[in-house]
Amino acid sequence: MKKRVTAAIVTLGAFIGWCVLPLQVSTHTAPDEIKPRRQVLTLTPTPSATAKDQVKGPRAVEVAKQPNPSATSESTPPDEPVKEPQEAFQDEHLPLEESVEPTTSTLITRDTQVHMASRENSPPFIVEEEYQRLLTLINQWPLTVGEPAQLKLNISNLFDDPDNDLLATRISLNLAGMSMSGGPILTISGTPASTSNPSLTISARESAQFEENWISARFALPLHDRLAHAQHPLEGDILYRLETTHELNGQFTLYEVVYCQAFQFTQQEVYFAASNNKTSCPTESQLQKIGSYYLDGDKLIMASQLSSLDADQIWTLKHQYSSNVSPEVSNYLVAVDNGRQFESYTMQKSRAEMERRLTAVTGQKQFQLTQFDYLLPLPDDQYLPIEVGNYLYDYGHQVVGPNSETVDSDLNLVAPQHNLSCAQIAKWYQMDVVGGLGEYGIDIISSSDRTIPDHNVECVEFQSNSVTGRISIAFDGAYTPYDKFAEGEIYSYILRPYPQYAERLEELKINMIYRSTP
Repeated sequence: MKKRVTAAIVTLGAFIGWCVLPLQVSTHTAPDEIKPRRQVLTLTPTPSATAKDQVKGPRAVEVAKQPNPSATSESTPPDEPVKEPQEAFQDEHLPLEESVEPTTSTLITRDTQVHMASRENSPPFIVEEEYQRLLTLINQWPLTVGEPAQLKLNISNLFDDPDNDLLATRISLNLAGMSMSGGPILTISGTPASTSNPSLTISARESAQFEENWISARFALPLHDRLAHAQHPLEGDILYRLETTHELNGQFTLYEVVYCQAFQFTQQEVYFAASNNKTSCPTESQLQKIGSYYLDGDKLIMASQLSSLDADQIWTLKHQYSSNVSPEVSNYLVAVDNGRQFESYTMQKSRAEMERRLTAVTGQKQFQLTQFDYLLPLPDDQYLPIEVGNYLYDYGHQVVGPNSETVDSDLNLVAPQHNLSCAQIAKWYQMDVVGGLGEYGIDIISSSDRTIPDHNVECVEFQSNSVTGRISIAFDGAYTPYDKFAEGEIYSYILRPYPQYAERLEELKINMIYRSTP
């Protein structure tokens, strides 16, 4: 009897233990102790994008773990003003990657497993089409330092959530002088000040999310600083200048020929092109990147990988002035130091105006010339604007020179309001020469008669205005009795100063097209 009672008690105890034990284990795994799934995505932003890259470059989108909510305030209703700009987080090195921390849980019963499955959730995402629309709109904003602006931006469709959960948003503006208000239609107003890497960052997360995971879209703002550009006139537009060579388009000549080069300095990058003929300048489509540059005060320091240019050059703008010949055009006298010597150029941003220096027609009548701007140096780093022009003329059988030549050329130098003197000016120049192909395929290379031994150029004074008695000067070219200009041929003229004057005195270069008949 005792054995039966004892067996019944043991059986009853085992039954009660079987019923109670799962309850105790199940209650040990409370829902709040299940670790949620965490996702970290990083898409590499474009650091320090140029104005062109901002339009065409990749978007900068980030998902990152944000600081504790107690340290960073969130925006609540969309219409509450956001007063304090936040510094936007950006990772400039990480590639696109996804890392998922493993989910750790204890599953005991089927009910618990079903309950946990109901907790799975998808994060919000950026709507790509809307991002591109906003990017295009922002890149067109007229933001200029010192100029008031008021802009509006509708961000209501930038984010979406697969589960239609409510989203909280946060907005950061990194642009000094500007403030934000409103939402989901933002109003950004104020007067922009100079700002490093100006940007607008818009972030979103689910309102009920357990962790501070924010999805962020970052937009670089197109802030322009006109004052900064005005201090460096050589930046931005294409600059044209004339250069000389003994070999052009694969053809070598004993004399130097004049041709055109084009440069563009923009966003610390240098673009360059050279013409392969004597009458035109390169087009914008011919420009190719050849190096980089930086600004040092009023100097532009260029580093080039192009073998035809010196590796490093220092460009200094010596003088900027409006053209006397074409008042709508600006001239830039630029001294270039290649580490061994100086050479000064008149540079222009007008391709057509520079090409006028390559296509001056002459020879149809005596003294037919085209005038161009030129500068003569004065004390105290000042300059005297003058006009220069050269002509070619064939006198037929009439001897007009010391070598019994029948052809002639003269470079005329005229100062509208001043007299010029050979004694003051001719001593600055090392040589002047006309070079080109003459009749019967004979090279023509002019020389200087040098009646004054102290001058390397033949200089004469003449009265250029009979009313005022103004005195101008001319540099006369000498030829041989066999020299004859050829119809339609292009002749290059070069006036080269001595090296000690080259930093302030331009090496004048022009091309002339010879026409014997109108």
